[in-house]
Amino acid sequence: MYEITELRLGENRKTRLWLSAKALGDFKDFRTKGVIEGRFLSKLRWCCNVGFDMCERGSKPIVTCEWDGVYRIGFQFSLVRIIGFYEDRTKKDFIAIHVRLKHGQKLTARDRECINEVGNVRKNRLWRKAADERYPRLAQ
Repeated sequence: MYEITELRLGENRKTRLWLSAKALGDFKDFRTKGVIEGRFLSKLRWCCNVGFDMCERGSKPIVTCEWDGVYRIGFQFSLVRIIGFYEDRTKKDFIAIHVRLKHGQKLTARDRECINEVGNVRKNRLWRKAADERYPRLAQ
């Protein structure tokens, strides 16, 4: 079971970004190492504000559908990829299970494994939102 917490990137977001503990740890680690910098965060904040569904459009979309309902978020100027899925059809909540570095133009076997794992989490609902002041845990 993956427990996810919201990464709050500004107010008035059309899409909320949720990260698993591992994804959040990798995200913070990449920030500490300088891999994720201000430009990446401002672009990610913009995507949350306009909605990830709007970022799926165009000739070079930021949000790319892979398979089994799994999506990959990536910017051309960065090697960081966020891999996750939408909670439901409204596309208001994006749940990221992995944050990884890209290792070339094509998906590697490890990338495909990761996407399959995320697809399994989505299909079997192996996640839950962490309790906090906005989302209290009502029943265990």
